[in-house]
Amino acid sequence: STAAGFLLVLISCAGARAETWPAEVRAVYDVNFNGLNVGTFEFRSDTDGRTYTLQANAQLSVWLYKWNGQTRSSGRILNQGPHPAAFTFDFKSDSKVGSARSGSLMMGFNGDAVTNVTHVPPAKIKPGTVPAAGPTLKIAVVRMCGFLPMSRASTANPCGRRLPIFDGKQRFDLLLTYRGQTNVTEQQPSGQPGTAYICRVRYIPIAGHKQDDETRFMAQSNDI
Repeated sequence: STAAGFLLVLISCAGARAETWPAEVRAVYDVNFNGLNVGTFEFRSDTDGRTYTLQANAQLSVWLYKWNGQTRSSGRILNQGPHPAAFTFDFKSDSKVGSARSGSLMMGFNGDAVTNVTHVPPAKIKPGTVPAAGPTLKIAVVRMCGFLPMSRASTANPCGRRLPIFDGKQRFDLLLTYRGQTNVTEQQPSGQPGTAYICRVRYIPIAGHKQDDETRFMAQSNDI
């Protein structure tokens, strides 16, 4: 889903080595629902061995509803690891029946830690939400950097890892396991590998969520 794509921009990169990251990664994904194309998700990362920048854009159009989101993140690469300096997420939605909504999320950093999270408009914490603070965030906010570890060439199979993530509201893990692989067909040869790996993704809620049917459904799903 598009949401999953944006959340992956907050992947923990502890232990990643800057010299193994590609200087540039560009990817465009189709977003499908029940066999129908409902939008696109575009991702780009750039590194020069000292700094990195990440950009992600998503567009959804489902019947009368349209949604657009943009994510931007940047930081430095020090001691063979990424150190975030800025993160923003902006979105806008509208409907042909007259409703419209927009907002943004900004995170501030000090070293490897998130020091503040700002939601515009302010986020409302619903009753029954598991608190997301203290120890539940510590492991996730250290060395957040983005899709970079998924594009490293140091391992042939990017699956088989557990990604700690904080999206500004929820703290959860994504457990990736190997599902299969497929051949990559290019219109113009780029020199990239001809095999794409498919990972099954398991959502593991930790904090910032509600203990309701929706959360249980996501946690039990094997279809991501």
